[in-house]
Amino acid sequence: MVVALVIVAIILYILNSAQGHIKFYAQDRTFKNLLIVTLILTLIQVIAGTQVRQFTDEQVKMLGYENMHMVLQQPEFSFYFHRTFSIVVAMANLWLYFRNKKLKLGYYKLNWVLWLLALEIASGIAMYYFDFPFGSQSLHLIVASLLFGVQFYLILENIRKPKATLA
Repeated sequence: MVVALVIVAIILYILNSAQGHIKFYAQDRTFKNLLIVTLILTLIQVIAGTQVRQFTDEQVKMLGYENMHMVLQQPEFSFYFHRTFSIVVAMANLWLYFRNKKLKLGYYKLNWVLWLLALEIASGIAMYYFDFPFGSQSLHLIVASLLFGVQFYLILENIRKPKATLA
């Protein structure tokens, strides 16, 4: 999963670099640092989620698909970490969102981040409480990738400097 996120980051970097007309945003050091922190928190969350997925796959092999309700009856620490750490990720992104609003920095893609986080949390809750309904794992994985992509692109927008024009 992390390799896939690196590929996403490289593609977004190339797209951002090749973009002709770009919007420049107001700068705030705390906001910039928080952008980086939220991306790192998301990466930690993805890695923890990968461990939970490995545990889940092992349980399904042992118990069978007909016993999905038993898969997380005795979860490992990684599950509890992943579930609880989602609160940290959500709070950090909310802080980022409200700082953007307060300082009127203009990063509208943070709305996407919040919607993706809400969908990510909802799909996680659905997997746990409704015994992994069809498509919930795929949705959870895809939304995590999209979330990472939007967060990474926000960093690229934040660090992009105007190019000098030749006279």
